[in-house]
Amino acid sequence: MKCSSRGVTKRIEAETTSLAQYKNESQQSKRKILGGYDGGVEVGYNGTWNERRFKDLLDQLEIARTAAENEKSDDRFVTLEDMTFAVQAHGGNCGAHYKYIIEGGGIKVYIHANPQGPIQPVRIRYGFESLNGRDLFAVHANTLEWLQKLGFRIEKETISRADLQTMVFHQVAEFAALFLSNHVVRRARKHKLEGSSRHPITSITLGSIKSVQLQIYDKRQELLDTRDEVKLQMLMQECLGGEFPDELTRIEFRLGRAALKCFGINTMQDLLEKERALVEYLTHDWFRIFQGEKQKGNETRQAIHPLWQEVQELFFEYFPGSCIERKPIEHKSRRRELKCTGKDLVQQAVGCLATAAAVVKGMFEDEKSALNYVYEVLSDNVKRLFIRTSERVKELGIVRGVEAPNAMDWHLDPRFACASSVMMCCKNFALCTVKAKSMKTSGTNVSAMMPSPGVRSSAGFGLRASGFGKKIADERYFCNRKK
Repeated sequence: MKCSSRGVTKRIEAETTSLAQYKNESQQSKRKILGGYDGGVEVGYNGTWNERRFKDLLDQLEIARTAAENEKSDDRFVTLEDMTFAVQAHGGNCGAHYKYIIEGGGIKVYIHANPQGPIQPVRIRYGFESLNGRDLFAVHANTLEWLQKLGFRIEKETISRADLQTMVFHQVAEFAALFLSNHVVRRARKHKLEGSSRHPITSITLGSIKSVQLQIYDKRQELLDTRDEVKLQMLMQECLGGEFPDELTRIEFRLGRAALKCFGINTMQDLLEKERALVEYLTHDWFRIFQGEKQKGNETRQAIHPLWQEVQELFFEYFPGSCIERKPIEHKSRRRELKCTGKDLVQQAVGCLATAAAVVKGMFEDEKSALNYVYEVLSDNVKRLFIRTSERVKELGIVRGVEAPNAMDWHLDPRFACASSVMMCCKNFALCTVKAKSMKTSGTNVSAMMPSPGVRSSAGFGLRASGFGKKIADERYFCNRKK
């Protein structure tokens, strides 16, 4: 299988070349490298230390850390297997608290003084200096060899962060105009546009850093504003061929551990084998720009904008995947633990019903009329309630009720009174009070499963008429005050 500029020959040569030699070769080259992994790639390791080597290492690190704490700059450096690092005066958190943090050559190493249980003894963070203009997997191969020489035997590797980027010689305003004129299809709901008085839009951010985030921003302006001259010169010489561009925009996808796990990427080898399929998904399914305005229902047949085609081609060039084996990705929905109890969901359901009743019915005469309204809502929507509840049981993977540990967390907003909120609260009420096994049974009598007025359900929760009526009165009072 033919590869692009980052072919198998380059990768094998890079793995056998020291980091210093690789840096010198990159500085002499004037070709433009517009894509690759950005600084921030994080990998954690589970394994065991050689006891004697580890004790000697801790002694060295403690002496250097104490010197750094006392502001003795000359003594805070340590040389470990031909690599020199500066030891930070204070530790830091990276999933757990690491007492020793060493940094050198753009690589930050977190070393735990007493790793126990699930704590990873070593974590590596590849910074800009270590990856700029270089191959991530070649640098990583050198790091693994260094850890082995240090006396650490790796048993498990887990990648928790990866940033994939490329740069184009266009203004970010071109992307912003297409984004604002509905030329895009995107999976992320959240988005943010940033700018200044001199530059209306300097960046577009979509998604969340916890899962998948896309940022399109003005890299030229960032270079003009930077105070890090070393970083600027490295980027100019190793990526831009020594020329300062008139226009430069970076397109960067940032993937956290949750997203990588969904894509089945747990190790660096997984990333190498799936990176081509990953960029195909990110630049086509997760986000893309159309030549014309988005036509609902016709997105799969619409032509891609030439600007985004250029972006896609660059991503395919710099992220070709393994030349030996390329694997597809299968995106699986991320499921998170439910952060609220069934009782909390019942209270939200009551709040939604109360708000809807306050707007539709007004003030109830007594508690009986409040209960009649509840039965009226449920009886009019009982079939839909049963179907939607069964669907939610399957979606959430509920085993014994909505409080199952693999259920997804979600939230109801009680401020909005509408038919959908009424149905949502009914559905949630059923989920909180009816076991999944019963809901999956065909022909189940849903009305029989509803708890009687004033009687607690099998889940231990009940709909109290007095509290419901009081809630409606409060909502009515609130509405009158707003008017």
